[in-house]
Amino acid sequence: MIYMELDKILQRTFGIKRKERVLIVTDRRKKAVAEKFFRASKKLSDNVDIIVKPVAKQSAEEPPKYVAKEMKKSDVIMVIQSVSSMSHTKARREASKAGARIATMPEFNQRLMKALEADPVKMSKVGEKIRKIFKRTDMVRIKTKSGTDVTFSIKKRLIDVDEGLYNKPGKIGNFGNLPAGEVCLAPVEGTANGIVVIDSLKDLKTVYAKPKTKVVVRNGKAVDISDNRCKLGRIFKTVRNATNIAEFGIGINPKAKVIGQILQDEKAKGTCHIAFGNNKSFGGSVQSKIHLDAILFKPNIWFDGKVFMKNGKIIF
Repeated sequence: MIYMELDKILQRTFGIKRKERVLIVTDRRKKAVAEKFFRASKKLSDNVDIIVKPVAKQSAEEPPKYVAKEMKKSDVIMVIQSVSSMSHTKARREASKAGARIATMPEFNQRLMKALEADPVKMSKVGEKIRKIFKRTDMVRIKTKSGTDVTFSIKKRLIDVDEGLYNKPGKIGNFGNLPAGEVCLAPVEGTANGIVVIDSLKDLKTVYAKPKTKVVVRNGKAVDISDNRCKLGRIFKTVRNATNIAEFGIGINPKAKVIGQILQDEKAKGTCHIAFGNNKSFGGSVQSKIHLDAILFKPNIWFDGKVFMKNGKIIF
């Protein structure tokens, strides 16, 4: 399979200048993959560093202080690590405030390369159309063939269009994933009610919940799960605020497929996702050590009673 050259993807994504500092954050498990991005970045900048930190134990885990310090000194940051995402950490938020352009890439591997090729300009145009609809919406309802039927408010929430363009130096919020391709926000705390039936919540070898696992949601929190013994069920019991309904997102990447890897699955066109746990990184108020995205296939979605998506297809 022929892929677009990585340095061209990075230049399109970040707009890296020759004197800018580029930092690659990784761990021993992902060092080989991270070194590919290091070599590609060296073609674009004379100031590229790589830090190998300890393997995280769970998603949203804070990095060591020395890593957070180096992140605040950098212009462009790529976090390519195993187990967890640094998206929902204080370290990432502080680096963003300092003006860094950041992409987090948890568990990135060769299978995700094709999704990097999706045109960010086209995704931006679609994303901005969705943003306008989100902006004027109060209540959202989602239903799926699997049995999901959940409602929540998104009134006056911060909307993130993650199209894969983090190329404006000095702009706060220049942050997202690679692969990119979603429009997301944090539902208003305490407003989600109904049932979420998970179609996919698997990340490589880790199965957080099997398909058809049912989660009962009441007043913004998961209050019951059909399989208490699954990993998600255990997390609900042991991790503070893990039951919070943290995110609603819609995938807009036409090159992303559902492969059992959350980083890409949540970007797949024709899906939406509901996340549990931390929402503080994109406009919410709930802090948690966990953030997990449950993927819903071919959803039907209504905004204030008007059809927005039918069987996974957006109706503009």
